[in-house]
Amino acid sequence: MKWLVHVHLTLMLAFFSSTAVVTAQNSLDQGIATLSEIISKQLVENRKKKIVVLPFSTRDGRVSGLGSFLADELIARLIPVKRFVVVERQQLDAVIKENNLKNENADEHFKTILSSKLKVDAIVLGTITEFAQSVRINARVISVDTGEILAAASTEIGKDDSVVRLMGQPSPSVRQSYSDDPSIERIQIGNNKNGTIIEEQYKDYKFDGVANSPLLFTLRAGEGNPRWARYTAGIYDSRTRKLKEPIGIISGHVQELPFTPPIDGQYIIRLRGERGRVRFTIYLDRP
Repeated sequence: MKWLVHVHLTLMLAFFSSTAVVTAQNSLDQGIATLSEIISKQLVENRKKKIVVLPFSTRDGRVSGLGSFLADELIARLIPVKRFVVVERQQLDAVIKENNLKNENADEHFKTILSSKLKVDAIVLGTITEFAQSVRINARVISVDTGEILAAASTEIGKDDSVVRLMGQPSPSVRQSYSDDPSIERIQIGNNKNGTIIEEQYKDYKFDGVANSPLLFTLRAGEGNPRWARYTAGIYDSRTRKLKEPIGIISGHVQELPFTPPIDGQYIIRLRGERGRVRFTIYLDRP
């Protein structure tokens, strides 16, 4: 019996020691150190030669100052490893601007451009989730060729003053991204947009708003795979600050999203695939 108990405890310890998740709250610096150590180890093991690190985004796709800071710090910590090449942030920003890309999610088009222009074979990206007293940071390493997740790491940091300030500060690239970005389609009153969205993918549409003049989006989720496929839709201002909490639309259902612009200006309706693959239709009108 003692032998069985010893084996059981040994197996439990082995399991927890190999799991790349840190649940205790760390400082921001400790959290970044944890992520860089796990990521660099997996990149070496998977023999990746050239990588790019994207700014981390919140679950609704917003890139804050914290998301940009995390990317810059990971780049600085991964470069000294010297077992692979890390693309400099300026090079990434130049390719994004030149090709009218959106840097908050790595879809197939995004990966194709990075592969052809920068010759990278892996992408590091991640998400930030805010809690009352802490922030959870999840990172993933994705193979450009196969789309396979090569590594995943997670850490939780305390929400001190510096973290709070970074989270409330939009990154400079995001601040300017919607003012003259021709890659984002415009939706006008009386028109609709159709398409297909998959899990973890984002689609943005610009629209104009007049102060205190109500608008109404009708959101439809058509055929999905699986049948309960789902996407969400929320409203943001031109600097991607959330103005209307995202609502969920399940395959085969219709939802309405009312919105009254606080000032004259340009706004964004952002769709995010949450589960499976689903066809969507969004229609904009006045109530």
